[in-house]
Amino acid sequence: MGAHIACLSTPIRTDDLHVLTRALDAESLMSDSRALWLTYPGLRDAADKLIANISIGWPGQSGKYPAAVQAILEAIRKVQERLTFGEGTREFIVANYLSGLGTVVQDVAHTQAWGFRSNRVIEQWTSLDKNFVDWANEGEFDEVRFYPRTTVPANEMEGMRWKLLCAVASAKDIGVMSRYR
Repeated sequence: MGAHIACLSTPIRTDDLHVLTRALDAESLMSDSRALWLTYPGLRDAADKLIANISIGWPGQSGKYPAAVQAILEAIRKVQERLTFGEGTREFIVANYLSGLGTVVQDVAHTQAWGFRSNRVIEQWTSLDKNFVDWANEGEFDEVRFYPRTTVPANEMEGMRWKLLCAVASAKDIGVMSRYR
């Protein structure tokens, strides 16, 4: 299988949000995130559900932040950037945020997760067929190891993006995104 790029011990927690808080502080996005999530609580729910789905520990390709954290930062930045182009209505804010959140698929699609018990491979997570955190915690693994995946077909990437966004955002917000992005 080659060398793994990251490893998580199980059970995997989803309430360990200090990584997100530190990243928001480090990137000077804390006040922007608070304002955005206070005005649009559904967007905060989408971020929380993303973390609950893939965990705070899924590795990001950038190496600086975990995948979910990087996607949340990207979502907030995308809203900020598009506001300068006059996209300040609810529809555009929701569409831009979810578009940024969807960038997490770059990390998820290009990484394979394998459950190990007693240093032996037990099972591979098949992307988004089941919530990753539930799979990892129900699988009775000692740890989950992440391995790089180099080639991912474009159709699979787009399908994963929509599948993940539908799992974390409301139907109303997904409808807005499909119309405005």
